[in-house]
Amino acid sequence: ALLRAPGFTLATVATIALGIGAGSAVLSLVNAVLLRPLPYAHADRLVGMWHSMNGLGIKSAKQAPGSYELYKESAKSFEAMGLYVSLAATITYNSPDVQPERVRAGWMTGSMFDLLGATPIVGRAFTDADGLPSSPQVVVISERMWREKFHSSPNVLDMSINAAGGLRRIIGVMPASFAFPERSVPIWIPLDPTVGEYVGGFGFDGIGRLRPGVPLATAQRELQQILTRLPERFPELRPGVSTVIGMKQTQLTPVLHHMRDDVVVGFDRILWLIAGAVGLLVIVAFSNVASLLLVRIEARRRDFAIRIALGASRVGVLRTLMAEATLIAFGGGAIGLGVAIIALRALTRMGKLDLPRVNEIHVDAALVVSAILLTCVFAAMSLVIGVLRVRSRDAMRVLRDGGRSGTGGRPAQRLRAAFVAVEVALSVVLLAASGVLGRSVVRLRAVQPGFDPTNVFTFWAPLTPSRYRTDAATARLYHELLDQIRTIPGVESAAASGKLPLEVEGFPYQVLVWADNGTDPAKLPPTYQVTSVTPEYFKAMRIPMLAGRTVNDENVSRGANETVVSRSFALRSWGDSTGLATIGQRLRVSANGQWFTIVGVVGDIRDSTLTLPPVGEVYVSQEPHAQETPNDDHTTGRDMGIVVRTTRPIANIAKLVEQQLHSVDPNLPFYRPALMEQIVTDARSRMTFAVTLLMVGAGATLLLGVVGLYGVIAYVVSLRRREISIRIALGLEPDGATRMILVQGEVIVAVGATVGLALFLFFARLLKSLTFEVSAVDATTLGAAMITVLSIATLATWLPARRAARVDPAEALKSD
Repeated sequence: ALLRAPGFTLATVATIALGIGAGSAVLSLVNAVLLRPLPYAHADRLVGMWHSMNGLGIKSAKQAPGSYELYKESAKSFEAMGLYVSLAATITYNSPDVQPERVRAGWMTGSMFDLLGATPIVGRAFTDADGLPSSPQVVVISERMWREKFHSSPNVLDMSINAAGGLRRIIGVMPASFAFPERSVPIWIPLDPTVGEYVGGFGFDGIGRLRPGVPLATAQRELQQILTRLPERFPELRPGVSTVIGMKQTQLTPVLHHMRDDVVVGFDRILWLIAGAVGLLVIVAFSNVASLLLVRIEARRRDFAIRIALGASRVGVLRTLMAEATLIAFGGGAIGLGVAIIALRALTRMGKLDLPRVNEIHVDAALVVSAILLTCVFAAMSLVIGVLRVRSRDAMRVLRDGGRSGTGGRPAQRLRAAFVAVEVALSVVLLAASGVLGRSVVRLRAVQPGFDPTNVFTFWAPLTPSRYRTDAATARLYHELLDQIRTIPGVESAAASGKLPLEVEGFPYQVLVWADNGTDPAKLPPTYQVTSVTPEYFKAMRIPMLAGRTVNDENVSRGANETVVSRSFALRSWGDSTGLATIGQRLRVSANGQWFTIVGVVGDIRDSTLTLPPVGEVYVSQEPHAQETPNDDHTTGRDMGIVVRTTRPIANIAKLVEQQLHSVDPNLPFYRPALMEQIVTDARSRMTFAVTLLMVGAGATLLLGVVGLYGVIAYVVSLRRREISIRIALGLEPDGATRMILVQGEVIVAVGATVGLALFLFFARLLKSLTFEVSAVDATTLGAAMITVLSIATLATWLPARRAARVDPAEALKSD
C-alpha cells in the first residue's frame, strides 16, 4: 500500500527523518554541554569562586592570592579550595629531534587534584608543598603528551622537560579524561601557594567544594563576612593602595557560581536558543506528518467504510494503519539517526567556536535513546490519528458525508487547518528570530575594529627566561627578529606587541592607571589595558595617530618614560576628544611608580571583543630600561606577538617568517600563526554560528509549512473537484472559484501568522543577550518575516486554487 503511494511515503519518511535527526542531535548536544554533570568527583558541589567590583563596573573579577588565602583559612562551608590560572608556556624537550613548542599550561595549587577527584595513571600528583620556592621543580603531564612525546615510556618518571623557564622533573601522568582547565592543556605546573604582604591582583581562578547540604547562598554569605576581615590581614591591596579604600570604592563582593555554569558561560543561551528553534522544527514536523496522515486517511475513508460495511472488523482496519505507521516511523527514525550522527559530528568539528566540553560530545546511548523515543512518538501519533478517524463515525455516515461533500467532513477539514496554522505560526517565529540575529551579524560585520586587518600576518615568539634573563637581551632579540622579517620581499612593516587585538594570548588583564589630572590620589583610578609595543606597531596595524608621535626607542634607552594612549583614555582622563590637549600629560601604572609622559594619542581599537565598546589603552615601550639586569616581567617582556604587514597577500608568508625566526634563534617556538583577517572573522563566530543554525531551522520549518499548506489545499481542491465543477456549471466564474479556494487558504495563513506573532514576542526573550545593536523585537525584521511567510503561503495556496479554476465541468462530471 505504501509503495502504491510513493509521494506520501517519501514525504512522510523525509519529514520524520528531518525532525528526528535535528531533534536528536541538538538534544544530545544540550545534554552533553548543559545537562550532564561535570566529569569530576562531587561535581554538584563544585563552585566557581568570583568577585564583583560594581564600583568599577566589573561584574566578574577573579581571586587574588590574599583573598583566596583568607577564605581557605576561615570558610567552614567548604571541604576544599583550589587556585589555578591557564597561561601559555614554552616546552623544550631533551631531544634534538623534538622542536620546542608553546602550549597552554595549567598552573594550579596542589589541592586542585584532590578537589576534582583526579588520579594520575602513572606516578603522583603534586601537592601545595611542591609549589614552594624551595622545593624541586616538578611537572605533571597529560597522557597524550606521554604517548606522543615520550612514546609511553615506563621510565617517564625518570625524565625531565624544560617548561616555563626551568628544568622540571616529571612526577605524574594524568589520564586523557582529565581535561582541565582546557581540553588542550598538556602539562600542569605547581602554583606557589605562599602569600606576601599584599592582597595581590585579582587574576586567578578559584574553585571550592561545598560541604554536603550547604546551600550556595549560605556559603556566599559566609565569604562576605570573611571578606570584611581582609584589611586586618592585608592593609594594602598592592603597594600604595589601601585595602580599606580599595574595597569601599570597588564594592568588592564575593560571588559563587556552580562550576558547570562557569564552564558553559557564553554558550548556554546560544545552545538553549538553538534547542528551542529545533524544538519548534520538531513540532512542525509532527504537524506536517499529521496533516499528511489525515490527507491519506481521508483519501481512503471510503475504502475503509466499504470494507467495514462488507463485514471487515475495525481491528483489522486499525491493524493495517498500525503496520503502515510503524514502517513509516521507524524507517524515518533510522534515517534520522544517521542524520543526527552526521550533524553532531559536524557541530563538534567547528573548532573556531571552541565549544565547551567538546571532548564529552560524542555518539552515545543518549543520542540513540532520544531518536528511538521520538520515533515512538511519531508512530504513536500516527496510530492515534488513525484510531480517531476510523472510530469517529460509522460506515454509512462516512459514505454519506463523503459522497455528498467530497471533503471528508468539517472535523477533518478543521483538524488539517489547525495543523497547517501551527506550521505557519512556527515559521513566523523562527524566520523572525533568524532575521533579528542576521541583522545583528550584519551590524557586527560593519563594526570597524580600529585597525586594518588586511594583509596582516601574526604569530607569537615567546622567549625562555633561562636564555634571555635581562631586558637588554630581550630587546636585542626582538629588534633583530623584526629587522630580519623586514628583509622578506613584500613586507611593508613589522612590529611586536604584548597583546594582539582580539587574541587570547598576551596580557589580557586591565590594570589601574593613575592620570595626573588633579583627581584625588587616595582614590582608586579607572582600569585600562596596558600594552607593551615597539614603535612601528601603529604603522603595522594602521591604527591612526590622532596627535603627537609614537614612542622613540632612543629616548627610552636614555631613560625617558614615554607612552602613547588611545582616544578613549584621553577623553575619560582629560575630556579631550582630539588628543591635542593630552600631549605632554602624565600617567603611571602603579601608585608609587614612575610617571610616563604622553607623547601621542591614537585611535581606539576593539581589543578583546567586537561587541563591546573600545576600552582605553595605554601603550608603553617593550623596552622600559635596556639594562643588563634580570627581567621579571614575563608577561610583556618575553611573550610578544609579532605583526607583519605585507603589500600584497603572500601565499607562503608563514614559512618565510618561520625561517627568519629560526635564523635568529632555532630554539624559539613559532606559536599561533594566523592571519589577522581570520582572527577578526573568528571574533564573530559565536553569533554567526547561532544565526546559521537558526536560519537553517527557519528555512526547514518554512519549507515544511509551505509544503504542508500546499499539500492540504491541493488535496482539498482535488476532493472538491466535483463540487467546483457543479458550481462552475451553474454559472460561477473561474476567477470566483480561485477566490473561493484562495480565501479558504488565506484564513488559515492569517490565523497562523497572528499566533506566530504572539509566540515570537515570548521567544524574543532568549534573543536579548545575543543581539547586537538591534532590538530583539525589531519591527522591521518582524514585518519582513510576516510578509515573507504570508507571500510564500499565499503562493502555495494560489497554485492549487488556480488549478481549480481550470476545471472542465463536463470532463469532471463525466469522470465522476
